[in-house]
Amino acid sequence: MVAIAGLTLAGCASGASDAGDESAASLPTTPAGDTTSTTSPSSTTQAGGCDGPPAAAAGTERVELSSGGADRWYDRLVPSGYDGRPVPLVIDLHGYLSGAEGQAAMSQFGVVAEREGFVVATPQGNSDLPYWNATPEPDLPDDVGFVADLIDDVSATVCVDADRVYVDGLSNGAFLASRVACDLADRVAAVAAVAGLLLPEGCAPARPMPVLAIH
Repeated sequence: MVAIAGLTLAGCASGASDAGDESAASLPTTPAGDTTSTTSPSSTTQAGGCDGPPAAAAGTERVELSSGGADRWYDRLVPSGYDGRPVPLVIDLHGYLSGAEGQAAMSQFGVVAEREGFVVATPQGNSDLPYWNATPEPDLPDDVGFVADLIDDVSATVCVDADRVYVDGLSNGAFLASRVACDLADRVAAVAAVAGLLLPEGCAPARPMPVLAIH
C-alpha cells in the first residue's frame, strides 16, 4: 500500500484534472504519530563519490534514449556547482499535451536545482501530442520502464545519489508518478503528485512510499 506522508493540500491548481479525485480520496493515510521507519530505496550509493570523473558538463542538454524499443528523449539539467560528488535527481513529469519544455517552464525546477545543487531530468511523453501511458494500456509504450531507463541513463553520466531519486508529476504526469510509487519503490525515494494522484489496482510497493499529494 502507498502511505501518504507530508501534506495534502486542498485548493485550486492551474490545469488541474478531475480524473484523479475519486482515486485520491480513497488512498490510505499514515496514522498520526506513526514513526515506522522505511528502508532505503537502494543500498548501492557510493557516499564518497562515483568511479571516474564526471562525464556531464553543467547546463541543460537534450539526451536521446532508447527505451522499450522506441526512441525517447529528456532534458537533463546539471547545476553549475556539480563537482562529481553524489547529487539528488528529480524527474519532472509533464501533464497531458504540455510536453517537457512546457513542464520546465511551469515547474521552474531548473532555478531551484541551480540553487540547491541537484540534477533535474524532464522527459518527453509519447507522440506529437505528448501523453503518458499511466493507466496503463498494454499496447502503448511502457512509461514506467522509461522512467527506470532514464534513472540508469542519468546515473551513467552524473554521480547520482541512488537514495535520493525523486519523481514529481502534474495531472497525467501525476498519474505516472503514482505508478512509479507502486512499481519502482526500490529505485525512487519519494514521489509528488499534483492534480492527479491515483491508487492503481494491484499497487504493492516494495517498501512504504512517501507521497506528497497536492490538489
